[in-house]
Order: sequence, then C-alpha cells, then structure tokens
Amino acid sequence: MYMCGKREAPVVFGKVVVYKFRIDGYVYPPVKIEVPRICNMNQNVDCRQNRTMMNEFYTTKATSFGGTAFTGWDGKLWYKSEWALNHTYEYAYKSCCALNMYLPITTTFDEFKKLYDSINGSTVDNYYGETYSNPEGERWCRNDAKLHVDMTADNFSLSHERSFLYTRRGGKPLYKLTTLMFSHMFDTRVNYFYCESYVDPNEAQK
Repeated sequence: MYMCGKREAPVVFGKVVVYKFRIDGYVYPPVKIEVPRICNMNQNVDCRQNRTMMNEFYTTKATSFGGTAFTGWDGKLWYKSEWALNHTYEYAYKSCCALNMYLPITTTFDEFKKLYDSINGSTVDNYYGETYSNPEGERWCRNDAKLHVDMTADNFSLSHERSFLYTRRGGKPLYKLTTLMFSHMFDTRVNYFYCESYVDPNEAQK
C-alpha cells in the first residue's frame, strides 16, 4: 500500500504521510517525498485563441489590451506586454494563448542566454514556459525538449510540486531559471511578460 500510494498518487500521498513511526513510539523526521513536477497550466487551463485579437495584432503589430510586436533575437515575431505591476503567471499564459503565442522556451543554453540578454535587463523579472520532470530530467511541456542543466538555479531540487518558472530581477544568479510554487502564483507579479510565436521543432531543424 505504501509503495502503491507513493507511485500512483504522489501528491496525495505526500499530503497524508507526514511522519513515520517505529514500534517504540519514537517520531522520526518527515518522509522525503519526490513528487514529479507536472504541466499544470497545460493540463488544467484551456489555451484559447482569440481570432479578433490575433487579427488586430498581426495587422497593427499591437493589441487593444496593450503591448506591441517586435522581432526577437531569433528572427521570430514576439509580443511584449504593456508595463504594469500586476501581471500574474496565469494572465501571461492566457494572453499568449489568445494571440496563438506561447511563453518563451529555449532548447540550448546558448539560446537561453541570448533570450535572457534580450528581455531580462537589470530591473525586471520574467516568466517562461512550463516544464515537467521525469527520470531523465526536466523537460519543456510544449515540445518535450530536455532543459540544459546549466539553465537551472537550484536544479529545481526545492520544487517537488507544481511550480512555474521565472528569472529573477537583476539577474542574480545570471542566466538561471528559478522555480516558484503555484500556491504563490497570484502573489507574484512582473512588470512585463513576453510571448513568442510558435515554430515546430521538426520544421526548425529542416
């Protein structure tokens, strides 16, 4: 029962099992539970396109809810939101979906550094696409590509539950993704967020 619960329902199991006991009644530290990270937004939030907003954006290079289009470091079309103090991760995710775009991801560490240099600056935090964990490591939810280990600030060792990714204000540490639990999602805000247009990884390799 112990192993089945840990394997088949790790999140629930982690909430139930708090302490382990021996027959002598001595209380030991909590059992360490490794809960796989999942694609929370991708699995639980509809990514809905808004044709009116898309037509407006691709025609005028702007949107009625603010923000503008620009050509990114990779030559693709990007969206930069308007400046505000209240952009949550969920809002950024849904806004990118409305434009048929996505929160940014990269397939190599070199690409990540170029992206970081182009959007992070010295005074802003930024959101990135979701990842999930499997026995081989951390992977992007959008294209199943494996993250380069040098991208992570803590190797995500503190995030055994659902979490989202961002880079910290001021670039400390430089060129590193950081995780934050979804329970803090509505308490975490960024001044800007960015969306990238989608390119099929198989097409990009041709």
